[in-house]
Amino acid sequence: MENQTKATVVATSNAPEYVKARHAYVEHTAKEYGAAERYAKALNALWVAEAGPKHWFEVGGKEVNDFAKMVNAERDAYYEGCKALNVKPGTYRKRWSDVKTKAKELRLGIEEQPEPTVRELTQFNPEELLKIYKRNARAEKRDAKSAKTMKAVATLLTDVWNQNLDNI
Repeated sequence: MENQTKATVVATSNAPEYVKARHAYVEHTAKEYGAAERYAKALNALWVAEAGPKHWFEVGGKEVNDFAKMVNAERDAYYEGCKALNVKPGTYRKRWSDVKTKAKELRLGIEEQPEPTVRELTQFNPEELLKIYKRNARAEKRDAKSAKTMKAVATLLTDVWNQNLDNI
C-alpha cells in the first residue's frame, strides 16, 4: 500500500517528467511481471501433453499440421491484440518467445547450464597471447604502441612459451 501511495504522489506531484516516466514504467513492469507466466500456464493447461512429437512451445511458425495451426492461431491472436495496442512487432514477437520459454521451463523444468570449463593458465596464456599477436599482425597499420605490444607479445610467445611464429 505504501508503494502505491508513493507512486501516486510522484505521478501527481511536481516531480520532473523523467521521474514520473520512471515510476510509470516501474508500475507497468510490476504489473507485467507475472503475466507471461500466467499466459504460459494457461497455454500449458490448454495443450496438456505433447501433440505428436512436439510440445506446443516447440511448434514452428511455418508448420501446417492441425496442432500447429491451433498453436499458430493463438500466436496470431496474441499478435493481433498487440497490434491493436500499437505494440511494435519486434516487441510482441519477443514477448511470444518469452511465453514459450516460460512454458517450456514450467513443463520440462529449467535446464541446468553446464559449468564453463576453465582453462589452465598454461593453456590460456599462450592461446590468448597468440590471438593478440595475430590480431596485430593482420592490422594494415599499427601505431607505435601497437607495434611495441606486438613485439613484446612475440617475445613472450617465443621465449617463455616456446611458440614458433614463423608460420603466422
